[in-house]
Amino acid sequence: MISHFDEKLLKFIYHLSREQRYLNSIEAAEYLSNKGIKVTDRTVRRWFDFLKSVGFQYFPSPKYDSIGLDYAVVILFGVKNEGVFDIIPYDMYIDKVMSLSHCKHAYVCYYSVPFGKMNQFKEFWSTAKKMGIVKDFILLESKAATFIFSPFHKVITNGVISFEKVDEKDNEHFIKLLEENMKYTPSLDPHPLVKKNPFLVPVLLEYYRKHVSSIDVWNNLKEKLGDRVWKEYLHRFRRKSSDGRGVFFVQQALKLLKNNSDFVQQMRVIYDMIYISHNIAMMYAYVKLRKIEDVVELARKISKYGVHVNISLPRDNSKKEVLFYIVTNNKSIVKIVGTCLEFARARPYIFINDFDYSKKFWNEERFSLDYANLFDPRTCSWRYSHEVYISKLKELAS
Repeated sequence: MISHFDEKLLKFIYHLSREQRYLNSIEAAEYLSNKGIKVTDRTVRRWFDFLKSVGFQYFPSPKYDSIGLDYAVVILFGVKNEGVFDIIPYDMYIDKVMSLSHCKHAYVCYYSVPFGKMNQFKEFWSTAKKMGIVKDFILLESKAATFIFSPFHKVITNGVISFEKVDEKDNEHFIKLLEENMKYTPSLDPHPLVKKNPFLVPVLLEYYRKHVSSIDVWNNLKEKLGDRVWKEYLHRFRRKSSDGRGVFFVQQALKLLKNNSDFVQQMRVIYDMIYISHNIAMMYAYVKLRKIEDVVELARKISKYGVHVNISLPRDNSKKEVLFYIVTNNKSIVKIVGTCLEFARARPYIFINDFDYSKKFWNEERFSLDYANLFDPRTCSWRYSHEVYISKLKELAS
């Protein structure tokens, strides 16, 4: 019987997060062997099956700018009607939080925004504020988040989180990813390969937040797109259409995606059992820095107290504003706040996640972009119906 917090299992999850490509069981066994962890393909398959049964997600974290989307994080204060979250169909993640600065609830919302629509997106939230649906908001135009994963086998023992064994060098692999992301300039146009082969878009999105087979992906594509999968995405091969060929095209697309850093920021792992740890705490820190370069040292110090840390950098480095999401333990909150104060040019916003309430927003429908209705493969563009969204705001306010 495998234990939820078996040391070898946690090492396995940690090493999956460090490899920059999506690994199947055979590749994972070979990769682990090269790291000195001798396991067979059969053992890895058994681990994957066990993890899936208790709640585990392993997937490539996309660079959405490669498929025509920008990122935005919106922090909302004084939300009068949560129906506002159901209007724009590009929300990716929502948490209800408690602001330690204001002692009031707020919401942290991650969105993807079609290229060229950011001003309309900002206007939507300004209109919501004028209508009294929200009291105020902060909007950060961001890059794809960088994720730092501490060695799970060092920080979790029998379901208890402790950072005494963490060495600062443990996270240098991810700090380098952060430094690379700081230098990265997001595209203003979909990737040339996407324009040539828009089938890459649904394949990339089907793997998001899921550990699935190519057969599963093909079946999901068929269910969502119907005949359009052959008419609009694979029209050159329509005369010889079959499930076997469809699976083959999925595999070819995945091979291209996972070997191309233009499409994938890094691999992500989400292990649900971490969130039942006895002393877990989840928090956000929105920090205005003196200079953007300080984010590296700040991330290095904060990550010593994080099971994992997500860092949303500004799209434009001159903005010098960063959002951290930190999974930590209760006694490290004060240390993290103090560390943020060292680097901040103004008092940072600190939020504690209302975990039990936030779970109502965590579902596959909200996590998944509805590419079947929003993406047009003929023009390689995303539909954004600004006037419709404003009209719905007015209905909400009436």
